Order: sequence, then C-alpha cells, then structure tokens
Amino acid sequence: MTSTSDNIYSDANNTPPLAQAVPLGLQHVLAMFASNVTPSIIVAGAAGLAFGGAEQVYMIQMAMLFAGIATLFQTIGVGPVGSRLPIMQGTSFAFVGVLAELTAAAQITRPNAILFIKSAKL
Repeated sequence: MTSTSDNIYSDANNTPPLAQAVPLGLQHVLAMFASNVTPSIIVAGAAGLAFGGAEQVYMIQMAMLFAGIATLFQTIGVGPVGSRLPIMQGTSFAFVGVLAELTAAAQITRPNAILFIKSAKL
C-alpha cells in the first residue's frame, strides 16, 4: 500500500509522527477520564453528597479502578474473556437516570437512609 499525505491514517499499522501522537494521546486520555468521572459526579449530586466530599471521591476512585481493571481484561484477555484489542472500558451513562431517581426518591421518602449511607465508614 502506498502512503500519501492524504491517506496517512488509512493504514492501521502506520504510526503518526511523535509531534502528532503525543497531543492525540493526551486528548484521548482526557476524554476517557472525563467519561469515567462524570457519571459518578451526577449520581453523587443526586444523592445529595457534598461535592468533593469523601463519599463522592470514593465513588470516583472506584469508577476509575474498575474501568482500569475492565480495560486490562479487554486488552490483555483472560481465557475466553476479552477482545485482545486496545479498547478502553469505562463507566456507562445508561444507569445514571435510574440511580439519580432512586437516590432522589430515597431522600424524599426515607431521608434517614441517606444519612445512614453518608455516615458509614468507607
């Protein structure tokens, strides 16, 4: 396959120059980070947890930890599990609406339940 400046990214085995690879890689990492942190912030806010509080920080840390573990399983592969491709796994926004509604409803119907969760030692 011939390489021209017009189709430099059409070949999957073609590596971009370092001057282009570093900013593109940084952009990719920042996009992954934001997509993992945002659902935790939304759910914690709906639960009435303090912004930057210990509970919210714990939720964000667990989201990042398990996104990393799932990414390793997907990339490296464990037995039949994993595609063995460089795929990033992360937190889904699919559950955010349900969890936000459940935590808001729990605050209205049983405000002591949320206080109990907040007072639990992490």
